[in-house]
Amino acid sequence: MFRTHPDSSLSYVSAGAGPLVVLCHGVTDSAAALSDLVWRLADRYLVVAIDSLGHGLSRRSTSTEREAPMPSALAALADTLDLLVHEHGRAVGIGHSMGGALLTRLAVQRPDLFAGIIGEDPSWLSPSHAQRYLAGIPANLAHHRAIRCAPAGTLEHSQAEYPSWPEAERAGWLAAKLQVDLDFLATGEVGYTDWRDVATELSVPTLIVSGDGADVVLGQAGLHEIDQLRNANIATHMVAGASHCVRRADPEAFQAVVDDFLGRVHPPLDPNAAVRQAGEPAVVGPQPSQTAQFYIDPQLRRALTEPYFPQWDPVGTRERADANARPAIIAPGTALDVVEVDGQTVRVWHPPTTPERVIFAIHGGGFMAGRPAYDDERNSELAAQLNAVVASPEYRLAPEHPFPAGARDCMVAAQWIETTFDLPLYVYGDSAGGGLAETTAAMLLERGSTPPAGVIMLEPFLDPSMSGRSIRTQQDAQMWNRMKAYHAWRAYLADTHPRELPRLIDHAHGNFLPRVLTVVASADLLRDEGIVWTTDLVDAGFNAQLHMMPGTYHAGLSVPGTRVWERVLALIQDFVTERD
Repeated sequence: MFRTHPDSSLSYVSAGAGPLVVLCHGVTDSAAALSDLVWRLADRYLVVAIDSLGHGLSRRSTSTEREAPMPSALAALADTLDLLVHEHGRAVGIGHSMGGALLTRLAVQRPDLFAGIIGEDPSWLSPSHAQRYLAGIPANLAHHRAIRCAPAGTLEHSQAEYPSWPEAERAGWLAAKLQVDLDFLATGEVGYTDWRDVATELSVPTLIVSGDGADVVLGQAGLHEIDQLRNANIATHMVAGASHCVRRADPEAFQAVVDDFLGRVHPPLDPNAAVRQAGEPAVVGPQPSQTAQFYIDPQLRRALTEPYFPQWDPVGTRERADANARPAIIAPGTALDVVEVDGQTVRVWHPPTTPERVIFAIHGGGFMAGRPAYDDERNSELAAQLNAVVASPEYRLAPEHPFPAGARDCMVAAQWIETTFDLPLYVYGDSAGGGLAETTAAMLLERGSTPPAGVIMLEPFLDPSMSGRSIRTQQDAQMWNRMKAYHAWRAYLADTHPRELPRLIDHAHGNFLPRVLTVVASADLLRDEGIVWTTDLVDAGFNAQLHMMPGTYHAGLSVPGTRVWERVLALIQDFVTERD
């Protein structure tokens, strides 16, 4: 999707999930002109294609910036990349021509931002090259003005002249020509003549790729000169028969070079790396030290000494949960009914006195495990403390039943609750149950049902892009790690695009919006996605509140008998009684 970070002057398009790869275009291109490369990588990486200053959807350059166009473009790129790396971790930068020159120079100044650099015939110019660009300014400007007068003819001409180009990029290439700031082009600056200093100082893994066509910047001679600098961090590669835009001239050869480099310096998440295979014993590892370095509430520390299962293992997770299930301590005066709704079991807890509200409680388990019965102790306490009917549905689980199966089960059970109890309805969930709580509330709104009075999400599992900062800083956190989250989303979504998930924010302009309560754990992989999701709802006009419990990890917010659970329960009680 296209977006601009609120603290950045540059626009960018992003796609995919995984380690960060940043793409930077040449002097007359834009992010839209990189679409073929974006989609070749987006199945394995979070790919961000950036519009440089004065290009695409980014802001135009100022007269002061045009006095130093390359330093100005570099400063804007540095600001944007700093924000992206802060959120997603170090990047591999892939830059064509001017983009390659900017990325390599930035890598010298800020090596902390990069896992590696690929320069596609970067504008590492000889003095004569630079002079030719300056001398060609009038013709270049006239060419772009002519394009703006006849864009359809330009597109037809490109199809005839460059038949090997990826069709996915042709429209973006034309759009870039129509959007580029002609005042920026009039400066005639597209790269650097002092590139040998850059090449000598590069300290991150770097690959420089060029072709041998008549329009190349480096070519065989330039690559040989780079090799003679003997910087062990730089490798070079020639794609025979390729022009200055190597990836368009020979997309498959360029992609093979890119994939080899990325596999060595920035490997993607391995879809099978943390999956328990049939017949294999479960892997048991030590508790991750990453969680131990954070403050953990003394009442929750015991879990840090328990066995840790790092693998994605749906069957084993269910078996262990069944084996470890213990008799629930039921709140005095509460009573349980077990009913069947459209083939699914719903466990309904009743309070000791006449109920004032209904809590529709969806269990967690990464979309692939868990049962309502495991939450009997907590749900009976909710019934007693909140004077509420607490109904918890059984729902179909991934990977056997991907979206929308489980979500539909929850929605059907919620509609049954609405028609059975004439009371304010609160949709509640923990972890994946928190994600399903938001989905269920959104589906109810889509179907014209009476809007829920509120949505309560504990440590919610919400973001299939896995782009929150805590996904990186807490990737090996207690109970729920990055690889489990990755495989959980793959199993739950299957062939569904994340944009198809029903979201509350899509109903921001409705007549009545449910209130929202989000509680996140401090040392949790999912912490930041809950924070971002809630603040986005606030910005969209929702009455939403957010709390972070200190000393907590994933699944630690609702452990019965702990002071953390008492605090969370008090927040929920304040939330539901405020409405009433």
